[in-house]
Amino acid sequence: MEFLRLQLADAQAWCAGRSPWPRLVVLGLLVWLMVRQMGDGFYATPLSGINLGIHEAGHLLFRFAGDFVMTAAGTATQVAAPLVAGYVLRRQGDWFGVAFALFWCGVSLGEMSVYAGDAVAQALPLVSVGGGEVHHDWAWMLGELNLLDHTGAISGLMATGAVGLQALGFGFGAWLVWCQFTTPSSP
Repeated sequence: MEFLRLQLADAQAWCAGRSPWPRLVVLGLLVWLMVRQMGDGFYATPLSGINLGIHEAGHLLFRFAGDFVMTAAGTATQVAAPLVAGYVLRRQGDWFGVAFALFWCGVSLGEMSVYAGDAVAQALPLVSVGGGEVHHDWAWMLGELNLLDHTGAISGLMATGAVGLQALGFGFGAWLVWCQFTTPSSP
């Protein structure tokens, strides 16, 4: 708890003297993205192309590790990339960047929940880098684990986590903006 208290104190100190207005605009965009994605899981956000590139890069990076790890690495890399970005932004002292990275992770997980939920129907168009046979990552992984019957539950859990991460990122960002409005400038 002490660690969290210190981090929040540091974040509040970061707010002093910073303009909340550009971040308020970003928060408005985040709300719009969250509502659109929750209303339509197939909605392609401005982050979708970046997420797809990261997903495919994860497959390529872990090609050496065997079929299952390589397949899972697409999803793992896609969800981990925003967390790594958040860590880097935190080290640079950009607290609003941390809030955005949490939100981005939620968007990414939301897209993965749609992909996982498609494991049985396999109706989504698929992409492959480098040619070769294209297969549905989640259909293959859940099939290997004998979990295809649980596709809906797995997808639902991921969607719930996605909304939670988006809400956490938005809430933290909103708190930072509020602190920017209410924290006096440093002399």
